[in-house]
Amino acid sequence: MESLLATSAPVDYTPFYILAAGVVFVIVSIVKLRLHPFLGLTLGAVLVGILTPTLPDSFNKKQTKLLEELRPNMAKMWTISLTRMSKSPFLLRIRNA
Repeated sequence: MESLLATSAPVDYTPFYILAAGVVFVIVSIVKLRLHPFLGLTLGAVLVGILTPTLPDSFNKKQTKLLEELRPNMAKMWTISLTRMSKSPFLLRIRNA
């Protein structure tokens, strides 16, 4: 009987390298380059976006079915939350101020 480790697929560490590059960039840009933290975080996010490989274009059948089931429910929840928020006494007080 073969070992479980012998049959497993090789692990792709690319996401961890991208995460590490983003974290290192943010820390270096804030501490060493003395950039404003907002600017360092924003540029770090852009760096991570550039380093990230393209995402798959297609979903599998289970993911597509789940998204189709969730879409109408999400719209209902959004509508309910907006109507409740519009009747909130706190928001009405802010609006009328």
